[in-house]
Amino acid sequence: MVEMTAHVAPSSFACTLLLRLCKQCLESWAQRFNPQPYAELCSVRKELSSMPDFYDSGNGISNNVAAGFSSNSSRIVPRPDADNLLLPTGYDFLDEVTGGYVRGGVTIVASTSGLGKTWLGLDAVFNLLEGYHGRAIYISNEMTASELGLRMFGLVNDVPVGVHDLCSYRKRGELPALEAKFSEFCQRHFRRVGGDKTPPRTVEDLRIYGCEKTHALSEIINIMVVESCTEPVDLFVVDNLHIIEHDHTNKEASWSEQLKFSVTALKSEAPALNCAILLLAQLESPDAWGNQEEQMPTLSDIAASPYATNAADNVFMLYQDQSQVGYDRAGSLRLVITKARYCRNPAAILNKPIKVMRSPGSRFKFYI
Repeated sequence: MVEMTAHVAPSSFACTLLLRLCKQCLESWAQRFNPQPYAELCSVRKELSSMPDFYDSGNGISNNVAAGFSSNSSRIVPRPDADNLLLPTGYDFLDEVTGGYVRGGVTIVASTSGLGKTWLGLDAVFNLLEGYHGRAIYISNEMTASELGLRMFGLVNDVPVGVHDLCSYRKRGELPALEAKFSEFCQRHFRRVGGDKTPPRTVEDLRIYGCEKTHALSEIINIMVVESCTEPVDLFVVDNLHIIEHDHTNKEASWSEQLKFSVTALKSEAPALNCAILLLAQLESPDAWGNQEEQMPTLSDIAASPYATNAADNVFMLYQDQSQVGYDRAGSLRLVITKARYCRNPAAILNKPIKVMRSPGSRFKFYI
């Protein structure tokens, strides 16, 4: 096991933090690219920031929310059995053909930039929380906690969360209902545990570690260990493989070797923690894909390190059907399963295009 470093405190998964609409990001966007709705945006943010606090700076649950929990609060659906090897993804088609994520293993989801792998990672978390009431940790080196929180706001309500969209919800008087639904989601996933023999404490079903601080490989492993010691974790999502700082490899090692080492190191921690790891990664550009005849990525098309997939149990690749991009961009999204350890019908499933449906709020569905 990699030696633990000092624990990095995560950004709070609090309504007030998440609903401030990514203050720096959105203000910058509004002022630089779209100055007209800036005043409206400030007004929307002010409205949202007046909501009651759910957390006090990420250090503990506030009294008004804690009062709403009893020490024997039950989970909506029992956690999948600790001895169960497979953890459901919440996507019916993927669960049927692959069995789900592998506990003690790594699932890689790769795509080129801008196709929605971060959205897919968050949707996977949403499925676990809402469908199975599991516990998930999201670690990102690409987006801040506030940016990820805003996306969760969109997923929970299944609505787009662009600046114009948010301003439109406010104009139409829809914002209070969206806030209320997200608040209910947040409260549903703050659990009160302990009681007679142990001090009562609050457990968050979701913890978000944003890119406010870059997470090196040793820090990611430290987060995994510390969070699992606090409360068992079902799924860790790491975003993304290609920007992890490799502080445990030889500085002279090639980038390809470093990426492969990262996957192997993360997987080595998973069995002891009894968790599944969803690792987001970058694909090579389409003109470099191995299957040029069908314009489809192959197992060797992980950017800079085709051997990074060797240690993975499942490898899913999100891509665009190039023949459909000019005609139906929304309908051109595809998924290909290039590796699945427990695939139930490899000949019919592996390396075959799977259609992807994406809702307005970036909820995903897969089908043939």
